[in-house]
Amino acid sequence: MGKKLLVGFIVVVLLMVVLAVYLTDVSQHSLQKAVGTNSILLAGEMLDRINYAVYDKIEELQSHLKDESLQNIIRHSNREFENLDSLQEYVNQKDREWVQTPKDQIAPFMQVLIHNDLSNRLRRELVEFYNNKLKFRTPEMVQNRLKHRLERLNSAENLH
Repeated sequence: MGKKLLVGFIVVVLLMVVLAVYLTDVSQHSLQKAVGTNSILLAGEMLDRINYAVYDKIEELQSHLKDESLQNIIRHSNREFENLDSLQEYVNQKDREWVQTPKDQIAPFMQVLIHNDLSNRLRRELVEFYNNKLKFRTPEMVQNRLKHRLERLNSAENLH
């Protein structure tokens, strides 16, 4: 009788081990499936956000392309370049001016570019962008942050 009891006990233990292994395997597959599904959902959401950002930038560029005042500035600049006798000589001359200008100064032609209508407009748009992006910041913080960036962009060291 003791042997039968021991064999019965071993059979029950083996059944429990087999059941535990089976349940562990089923749980693992269920977990993998759940993680996979969640990963796919998360990747889809990330892709949607990326698409939105890309389309937002495309719309912004399209609005610039359709802006008549911006088009006029570009047309005027193109006419100036078309009227040059030698574009390459113009580029070489400006390059020499740039290289010969001391590093602590800004070449005169660069001053004109930095302060022309297009540059001023782009600076205004940059301020507006930061005002919109940093909605909860005070205007002084936005302007100070922007001023610091513009000073770095306008500094002679960054132009050489």
